[in-house]
Amino acid sequence: MIWILIFVPIIMGCPYLRTQNSDLMIEGHDKSPHLSAAPPPPPPPPPPPVPSLMPLKTSSPTVFTTKSPTSKPTTVNSRNPSSKPTINPTLKPSAKAIPILNPSISPTNNPTVQTTAFKQTANPTPKSTTTPSQLPSKLSTLSPSLKPVSTPSNPPSTRPTSLSTVPGSSTCLKRNGNPLVASAAGTCSAYKSILAEFSALVAPTGAYSDTNPIAQSNLFGQAIRLAFHDAAEIDVTQATDRMGSDGCLSNTSDNRGLLEATSLVLSVMEPMWQRYCDQLSRADFWVLFATLSMQRADPTHSLSIPFKFGRVDSATCSAGANRLPEPQNGAHAIQQVFLTQMGLTLSETVALFGAHTIGHVHNANSGYGVVPDGSADILQNAWDPTPNVFDNQYFVGLIGQGWKNKPVPGDTPRSKNIWTINTQGIMLNSDMVLGFNISTSSAACDHCGVVDERCGPNGPPINQALCTAPVTNTLTGGRSATFAQVQAFAQSNTAFLQAFSAAFSKLTSLGYSNSATAPGKLGSLTAIDLATC
Repeated sequence: MIWILIFVPIIMGCPYLRTQNSDLMIEGHDKSPHLSAAPPPPPPPPPPPVPSLMPLKTSSPTVFTTKSPTSKPTTVNSRNPSSKPTINPTLKPSAKAIPILNPSISPTNNPTVQTTAFKQTANPTPKSTTTPSQLPSKLSTLSPSLKPVSTPSNPPSTRPTSLSTVPGSSTCLKRNGNPLVASAAGTCSAYKSILAEFSALVAPTGAYSDTNPIAQSNLFGQAIRLAFHDAAEIDVTQATDRMGSDGCLSNTSDNRGLLEATSLVLSVMEPMWQRYCDQLSRADFWVLFATLSMQRADPTHSLSIPFKFGRVDSATCSAGANRLPEPQNGAHAIQQVFLTQMGLTLSETVALFGAHTIGHVHNANSGYGVVPDGSADILQNAWDPTPNVFDNQYFVGLIGQGWKNKPVPGDTPRSKNIWTINTQGIMLNSDMVLGFNISTSSAACDHCGVVDERCGPNGPPINQALCTAPVTNTLTGGRSATFAQVQAFAQSNTAFLQAFSAAFSKLTSLGYSNSATAPGKLGSLTAIDLATC
């Protein structure tokens, strides 16, 4: 998460999500497997409003302030929706906002959200243009000539072999080995206490307050990436497979940064769960903590993710190894992991990638990064200039700014590539394919593409966004088939939040049913309105 968040994400993907077709030859470049332009199905109606985990304040909020830990814990979110501060002074906002996108694509009448942009330089208009693609419902067959990056076996590690080997976390210490009997009353009781503790963490006097955006970004990012990675190790194509949202992570490099005893998962979240583990499973707790993080980070107070309880914890999950998406693989990772293995739709997948608006990559965990870990400019490793704020700015930046393909500093021999804007901000191949048909042919490494290929707007209007070669500025690739959906999310924060809420709820329920009489292969879940607890 990487939820391809730290999805650290994680869609996380990805560092956070450890993320991540037919051939197309343009200007002599072997094109990436790209998103098919099959005719789209009729768009589903927006999901109905659901009660928030945290009732929203009715008074005008104050920017970057929260109630003190002694206040009612239900008023956690106090960001100002009209103001979005720039976290890092090195990430200077552009003098101009991203242009208004094509209003005919916007699914709502919500005003365009202003962006805090990374700095960039203008690019000459290319010699040719492309026509827009329609949003597809699935990816086309991959070209046989484009093989995915192989996932290497993981070498022996000094890290804990899994979360279950860390003292005090293998079982719920309060249950004395007895199974959990989940109930609405127990879930409500645990929720109220967890919400109070979470509120204290992000309060002005807390270690993860708005005034400490890097720490807050790390906490929120790890929580989202944790929930994604736990759920994404499922394989819906195997009836007997028991992986999924089960409170267990496989011991692989994909989960590096989440397994170590020094991670926030083990140092902050696990001790909190132990205090309430006789009422809530670890898998439910991970989903709840991620939900609290995202709703707290939403400056509009409108993200509302429904909660269900009943996930069953597993003591072992080695079968989930190497199932998370490899960002370098781009479109192949999306097809293989999100659509086939997890059974999600392409539309749901694009929405989940929006979680990259939170957190940043860590070079030590994923091998990706613009600057090394520990740098004073660490937020240059973020997808979004405000990586502790949950909004649609990931999509705004993805298609509204010019990204260049670059080697990863210190990656010798070269094994991967990144996309950046004058060494500020980052996108990975799995991000870029949501908007563009990037080049992947390279003699240097698998799917590394062409150094200095530029993808993004080439002057107004925004529908001129495409990819061009270095020096000559000749066309190398057009917009991908999911560009229209990215554009719709970039134009409407409301549309993104609604789509994300539904997609995240589905993701964390994979393998479970909503019926106790007809359970899924992992069991059944029960919906609960936490606002009434």
